[in-house]
Amino acid sequence: MAPSKHDLRQLFKSNQEENQVHTTSDGVHFWKRNHAEAHASSLENKAVVTTTREEAFAEESDAEKLATIQKDIATFESAIEQNTATLKELKAEEAALKEKLSKKGKASDSSPPAEPETGTGAEGSGEPSGKTTKNKKGK
Repeated sequence: MAPSKHDLRQLFKSNQEENQVHTTSDGVHFWKRNHAEAHASSLENKAVVTTTREEAFAEESDAEKLATIQKDIATFESAIEQNTATLKELKAEEAALKEKLSKKGKASDSSPPAEPETGTGAEGSGEPSGKTTKNKKGK
């Protein structure tokens, strides 16, 4: 997987002291080639692509720009498809739970039941009552 110029430019902008980045076939970037090669040794595709700062900031041709845009579109479309499927599953689960609750005669809103008050200790017993009281002067 070739690194995108946009990603490489962002890396170089964030790391002004670096002049080369080494990218493995799974898209992981390394500043040191030996680190990239060590990581790549565990991958099926052991290729490491080295890109210089100059190459990253070189002007892209229209064909390169088009290819980048098409790749980005495909990535976003895939993410949208996955999220749409997840949303459909969640809505189906929500509908099933609402139906189940309505059959039980309970409210279908999603707010949890109120917690009962706890602790009813008597004044001066040292037990907390869970309530705040004020004396006659508001203290």
